[in-house]
Amino acid sequence: MEQRVAIVTGGLRGLGRAMALGLAREGHDVVAVGHIDADVVEV
Repeated sequence: MEQRVAIVTGGLRGLGRAMALGLAREGHDVVAVGHIDADVVEV
């Protein structure tokens, strides 16, 4: 996959978080969006 920017909704917990972290590990720029402030800092 060529480098792209991924926007992951629900990216702070569960499957969305796993997808966001996996894409970031592969070198992609990731924007993870969610609604729980405490989880934002951790991701």
